[in-house]
Amino acid sequence: MKRGTYIILVWILSGIAAFLFLDFGARYAVYLHDLYKSYKMMAGFYDFKGSFRDYKKEYERQQGAADSDKFIQSLIADRYNRKYFNPLITGHNYGFYQKAVAPKPAEGIVRILCLGTSTVQAGFPSALQKELDRVAPKKYEVVNAGISNTTLLNIFMNYILIWKRLDPAVVIIEYNVDEPSYSAERNLDLIEDPRGLESFEAFNKFDTPPKGSYNGPGAGILRLIAVVSEELTKEEEEEGELLDRPPEGSLLSYEILLENLIHLVKGSGAIPVLVTYQPAFSDNENRGNFTGEFYSRLIYFYRNFFSRYSVKGAMRCMDSLNEIMRELAKKNSVILVETVGSIPRQDEYFLDGTHHSEKANEIVARKILDALSEHSVIEHGSSD
Repeated sequence: MKRGTYIILVWILSGIAAFLFLDFGARYAVYLHDLYKSYKMMAGFYDFKGSFRDYKKEYERQQGAADSDKFIQSLIADRYNRKYFNPLITGHNYGFYQKAVAPKPAEGIVRILCLGTSTVQAGFPSALQKELDRVAPKKYEVVNAGISNTTLLNIFMNYILIWKRLDPAVVIIEYNVDEPSYSAERNLDLIEDPRGLESFEAFNKFDTPPKGSYNGPGAGILRLIAVVSEELTKEEEEEGELLDRPPEGSLLSYEILLENLIHLVKGSGAIPVLVTYQPAFSDNENRGNFTGEFYSRLIYFYRNFFSRYSVKGAMRCMDSLNEIMRELAKKNSVILVETVGSIPRQDEYFLDGTHHSEKANEIVARKILDALSEHSVIEHGSSD
């Protein structure tokens, strides 16, 4: 091989190696960028106490377990059946996080099943159990079936597959605060659009590109350019470029699913109870009496948690879903517990933009107790 040809070949190979190294570095930079955004959310709103290095180490440990465990991989492939949801964490196959319950309620015990997302999982059920024990000790059993980061479709499927077999006498269905995030991502066409099923986003690596996008050589560099461009122009973007109201199809699908869940609960012999949800902001009350620092944290939360919406759009979406609950409660003659307006919009009643503090959970529990008592679902007793 001639020396000139050899030098050209070395330069070509060196160029390819440098290009691949830069591409790898770009992919890793995007990964760190997205992981850091997640860390800031966790540190700001879910009391993660460690450093970013600690957070990265724990994420990669869990991700490594998911990659190597065929059982967890089967969970990812199963897009909506929560029958075996996180049994390694929960220790049972009921599909919720609270400790396992008996397949049937004990004789003389009235079982109350609470359905919803993280606002139920970390919300009112514990306070409701305390209130019921005060009214009638050892007569009521509250089962917390709240699942963080879920959709109404998941809840619907879980009730069909598992929860109706637990023989609840009362099923409390709280407004799903995670639905706005999913509604912005897709038009919930349950027949033609498979994206209507939850895709277990939490298991996806941060540096994995969306399906259908280019992921060959140089993709990391392109994604890094896009991320840098997005960060540079973020402050220049106007909120009007984001969704300022929920897509029509998502609201219709939510209404259809919720009404069918109501009929499903009735058909199983239980009494459905709908509960509206008061977030930190509503379209007609977007400031409250929050301190300046806490208010800034709430705005940050809304812009990140409901990232496809403007802040006003997220408010409108949550207000619309609450209104759907009110309309369906009236249409189907279902007990409605109205909590909107009952919780002061002050720092001590909220942990973040969607999750209530213990003081707020106690208010919700008393509202539910009063409604159940008023409609003679439980022994008469008030929260007073």
